[in-house]
Amino acid sequence: EVLLGVNSVAECMRQQCYMGATIVRYANRFVHGRFTLLGKTFLVSTNQVGHCLHGGLQGFETRRGHIAVKSEQSVTFSLLSPDGDQVFPGNLTAHVTYTLPNANQLTIHYRATTDRATQVSLTNHAYFNLQGEQPVPTFRSHSIHIALDQSLAINTEGHP
Repeated sequence: EVLLGVNSVAECMRQQCYMGATIVRYANRFVHGRFTLLGKTFLVSTNQVGHCLHGGLQGFETRRGHIAVKSEQSVTFSLLSPDGDQVFPGNLTAHVTYTLPNANQLTIHYRATTDRATQVSLTNHAYFNLQGEQPVPTFRSHSIHIALDQSLAINTEGHP
C-alpha cells in the first residue's frame, strides 16, 4: 500500500482526517470563521475549535463530483458550488485531473472558474508512503516535487 485511506465510501464520508480527500472551496483555515473580500466580511461555519478548516462543516470532502472527462491515463472530476454555498460568493466550478503519465508517477492538476471574486484554494489530502510495503524508519528517503509560485506563512497555531 502506498496510500493511506479508508475501506469504503461510507467511511470516507465519516472520517475527519481528510484522508485522500480533494479539498475544494478553501484549503486551509479561516481564523474565527471569518474572511474579508473586497471590503465585505464573510462569516463561514467553524469546525475546528472555533475556526473554519478546509471549507467548514459541509466541506467538499463529503461531496461527490462527477466524471467530466476520462481516458486511459487520466480522469477529470468536476463539482459545482453555487453562489452562497456555505456563504461563499460566486458560482464556482472546480475541476481536478488525476493523471498517470508513466510508471511511478501521479500528477494532480486543479482548475477553478468563478463568476465573481471569491476565496478559492484547492488541494489534495493524500498521505503517501512512497516505500510501499517495505518498512521505512523515516521520511528522509522520500522525494517530492511541488510546483508553486509562492507559499503562505502560518503562525504557531497553524493559521495564516
